[in-house]
Amino acid sequence: MANTDKQVRNLLKNYALNEKTSFIKGFVLSLLNTILQLLSPLIIGYIINNLLKKGITSDDFANIIKYLILYFLVNMIASFFLNRAFITFQIASNDIAYQMQNDVYNKVNSFPIAYFDNLPAGKISSRITNDTNKVKMLFKLIITDITTSMILAVGLGITIFITNPIAGLMLIPLAPIIYIIYKSYTSYTRKYTGEIRKNTSEINAQINEYIQNMEVIQVFNKEDYIKDKFDETNNHIFSLSSELAKIRSYSGYRAMDIVSYLASLIILVYFGLGQITDYYSVSIGSLYVIFEYTSRLFNEIRFIIMRVGEVNESMASASHIFE
Repeated sequence: MANTDKQVRNLLKNYALNEKTSFIKGFVLSLLNTILQLLSPLIIGYIINNLLKKGITSDDFANIIKYLILYFLVNMIASFFLNRAFITFQIASNDIAYQMQNDVYNKVNSFPIAYFDNLPAGKISSRITNDTNKVKMLFKLIITDITTSMILAVGLGITIFITNPIAGLMLIPLAPIIYIIYKSYTSYTRKYTGEIRKNTSEINAQINEYIQNMEVIQVFNKEDYIKDKFDETNNHIFSLSSELAKIRSYSGYRAMDIVSYLASLIILVYFGLGQITDYYSVSIGSLYVIFEYTSRLFNEIRFIIMRVGEVNESMASASHIFE
């Protein structure tokens, strides 16, 4: 019997709890990386506003060098934390896949002989190897990629509102557009990834069956018939994969690129209105900082949307394993 999404999530959660220490450690490292990444644009903004001017003295130049060294060190330390977070999450994901593969294999060993009469060996081996690897990818996507990006995206959003609240308010109308892109992208990817996974399992079963019965196939001259059946499934997978690639290209990358361009225009309008009206203070340094934060924010949102689409494929594999 197939598992519901809620049941699958609960079962995955039980596996994840076995690695909670590693996940907490990775979360803390990601948080430290985020804090440092939020600080680095402020250093450049300070240099632009306070140290770059006409008639720079030797003392000013020395200060610029000091702040640039600080900028370099902050980013180096941030990269170190990010690297350690990735390694920690990856080890945890591998441990979960290891546990799951053992559990699946032990479960298969416990089945009666009659079970194997009804399910081709290729489908069983596909669940033990391909599907468990997809689940490992699921934890990598959710924990390593999505969680890390979400922490940074939330930090960037909060920082934009703290440093430039008016700019933050001007960017809010883009939120519904992002939500529409997210919903349409994930719904289509769920449809196609499920079909691809099902047909991939079918083609694995076909290959296994054909190899095991090759002598019989050759005796009855069924090579062409078997090849036609294989080609039909293979072409269907190719067609589904092509459609999925188009969706990822247009809905994921291009659509979010357009939203990112709109965000850049909004920031330029924000800067221009401040210059014209003097209602709020703006400077070249603050313009750089808000542009940097906004660019990073929409890069992280784009990354999260793309990764969530890939999660659907792994969820289908998890459902097959638990089934």
